[in-house]
Amino acid sequence: MKAFRWIVGSLLFASSLPVLSLLLAGTLAKMFGCTLNEADVHPCYVFGVSIGPFLYSLSVMGWFMILSLPLGVAVLITWIGVESVWLVRKRIAR
Repeated sequence: MKAFRWIVGSLLFASSLPVLSLLLAGTLAKMFGCTLNEADVHPCYVFGVSIGPFLYSLSVMGWFMILSLPLGVAVLITWIGVESVWLVRKRIAR
């Protein structure tokens, strides 16, 4: 059961990464006063270095949530089901 929990936790973490990358891109762009959209790379200079391409990449990675969020929800529902069955069997065995 411990290995199952590690696998499910890893899958839930992995499915939330696109959302986190999009939030990070938006936060950094707002913090440094940069323009951010998925149409084009905009220059954003921080300490003399343009982080515009990095912010653009982070924001476009957010599109992966179209696939990862449903996967995460499916994993979470499966996890709740498996844990519920395990808990019921454990209580019956007592």
